[in-house]
Amino acid sequence: MIIRMRFASCLAVGLASIGLFIASPCIGRTFKVLNTTTGKPVSGAQVHLIARGKFPVGLGHPGEFTLAEWNLRSDENGEIDLSSVWADRAWVFSLSKPGYGRTDTVQEYTYRRSDKANRDVLFLTPRADLAYENVRYLFHISALAMDANQGLAGMPPLFTIAVLYPQAKRSARAGRELEALRQFCRFAPAMAAQRAAGWPDMGTLPEIRTSAQALIDDCGSAP
Repeated sequence: MIIRMRFASCLAVGLASIGLFIASPCIGRTFKVLNTTTGKPVSGAQVHLIARGKFPVGLGHPGEFTLAEWNLRSDENGEIDLSSVWADRAWVFSLSKPGYGRTDTVQEYTYRRSDKANRDVLFLTPRADLAYENVRYLFHISALAMDANQGLAGMPPLFTIAVLYPQAKRSARAGRELEALRQFCRFAPAMAAQRAAGWPDMGTLPEIRTSAQALIDDCGSAP
């Protein structure tokens, strides 16, 4: 998080209900919007930010309320500057720009887990790339599960792949999306061995075994 203290005083902040007024220093915070595909800044992105506070309501049941809201746009550098006494409490409620969308991507997943990760860096994906990036992300999560021998939420890795493969298949309609989908064929031999053993890791849900079988069949006919 990029936070800069500005010692010029903000407007007085009042909590009228308890008669308290204080003058607090503004906090400068900069958000940055990046294109997932190219890594370049995205200008003109609309960001809706909300700062929330908590007020005790009864024992152990704090109530939430809105401190401030902002509708801002990224500049030519993809940056959004926020200066407010509540800036450190602001979180992104929505992020959008015509021609772009939001989806899980390998790039953002990798960035969020890196040493340089900054929660104020935001990502948008061109609409033309949404399906492709989604397939790539689902394969990436599947590969991580197999390599670590640990699936999502403690599931066996092959069970995780059987859950994710149908999602990737629905996104892959043509061209590079189908090429990305074929990467799942890396798991076909292990899935075939799972079938030969009687599906020990697939649980009792028939749809999981059906999607596992679909992966075997699809890869059997893949070039």
